Amino acid sequence: MSAALKRATRLMAGAGMAVSLLFAAGCDDDDDPFVPVVTTITLTSGSPQTIVHSQPSQPLTVTVKDQNGDPISGRTVTWAVATGTGTLTSATSVTNAQGVATMIFTAGATAGTATVTATVGNLTPVTFNLTIT
Repeated sequence: MSAALKRATRLMAGAGMAVSLLFAAGCDDDDDPFVPVVTTITLTSGSPQTIVHSQPSQPLTVTVKDQNGDPISGRTVTWAVATGTGTLTSATSVTNAQGVATMIFTAGATAGTATVTATVGNLTPVTFNLTIT
């Protein structure tokens, strides 16, 4: 094989390798881990309901889902008594494997209405409407 042909062959092989490396560097064969982002919190059950004064409610329940509509576990839901009298078991609860978080409201001694809110992050809170008798 002539020297010129050998150089041309080496040049072509080198160029081919360079192009391959360029494309390989641009490819991402690693699967990027999916990071769920909370996009919805929905009232699942517990509103409206009527509660006898000084008694606990049925569970107030929300479901938290990600950008694909899948439930998200391990997310903290913040609860608050927005109006009326009564107390919550806790200020927060954590979603289970189905994306569900629950809370118990204990009605105050005064008859009337109360609202409880639940939220995650910066999402708009959901509101539970309760009547105390």
